[in-house]
Amino acid sequence: MSRRMGCVSLWMVALLVVASGVEAQTSGFGPFMGRSSFSPSDEGQITAGVETLIADMLSTDEDKVNRARAALIDAVEDARATEEFRATAAKIIADRLGARLNNAVVHRSRLAVAIVAARLQTPESLALLLRLLGEAGRPEGYPSVRYWAAKGLSGERMKEIVRKEAAGIPSRVVLKSLGEATERETEPVCAGVLLLALDAVQTEAATDMLVKVVTAKARTFDLGRQDAADAMKDVIPVLKGAYNREIRPPAAGKQPIIAALAQVLARTPPHGPGLELAAVLDETLAALTNETTGLADAIKAHESQTRATDPKRIDVIWLQQLNWIEVLLKTSNKDVRLLSRPVMLDWAPAKSVEVIRKMAAQQGR
Repeated sequence: MSRRMGCVSLWMVALLVVASGVEAQTSGFGPFMGRSSFSPSDEGQITAGVETLIADMLSTDEDKVNRARAALIDAVEDARATEEFRATAAKIIADRLGARLNNAVVHRSRLAVAIVAARLQTPESLALLLRLLGEAGRPEGYPSVRYWAAKGLSGERMKEIVRKEAAGIPSRVVLKSLGEATERETEPVCAGVLLLALDAVQTEAATDMLVKVVTAKARTFDLGRQDAADAMKDVIPVLKGAYNREIRPPAAGKQPIIAALAQVLARTPPHGPGLELAAVLDETLAALTNETTGLADAIKAHESQTRATDPKRIDVIWLQQLNWIEVLLKTSNKDVRLLSRPVMLDWAPAKSVEVIRKMAAQQGR
């Protein structure tokens, strides 16, 4: 399976899971869902029910896995249940999933564990989500599992848990785990969600890690691919937020963020998915630096139907992207001035012609 197809599969998994969750059943939890307090005996029965569902989730029976996953999610999300029941169930589920994680070996079961863990959004689930990114120096082997672990870590409730250290895990430990996972991630769709999760730790060290990883991924990902372009586009508001929070001297704070944005722009192909990414970058850089170029106008001109088939339109867009780099290298504003030229995408007029020919061939089919 190609990397592109692998990423498509990740999104298909996400959609199927959301759809199947509608049919969730709270098997065995009914007598407890309306209660606001639980005796040790009650908790024992809830734990037994959770254990049974986890056993089904670790089985080879696909229907059992799906039903068990849905029932566990329903136990912590069903609006008919009391808040006390949902909290108690979530704590027990996180504990028992953590204890049985090493038994989840096959993809279907491991993915189910990751989905449930992501939906818990409780302090007890934080450690489990971090383990699902990889442990003992070994990255998680299934991209879809990494995706759901990252999705859980990027949830707003989980971000608050991380910031307040409500799980008893220091934010620096969470940052280290997230940073390592993001640096080694090769799937853009996973990396994008991990970059959003980094926003949970709003410290100077977190900003430095975010800048480092965004810069590295901009240089290695093909930003002409939809998944990679979308991942970078989604993290731009995070970089903008980090810029606005910066209080360090510019050379240590604001300037590296501008450099990271410039690096993304320097590696963005001037066509296809890259156009939307370039437009967002142009708007963001203009807002943060008070500088402007003709990039926005060039993109609009290219997108008009009468000029979309002219390769020179692509050349103009690329020239305006280069113009942004020159502006940032020469600006009198030391807070945002680039200290060095970013690694540039290899682009030439011949590539613009090639792009137009491919577009024409696809339209003629």
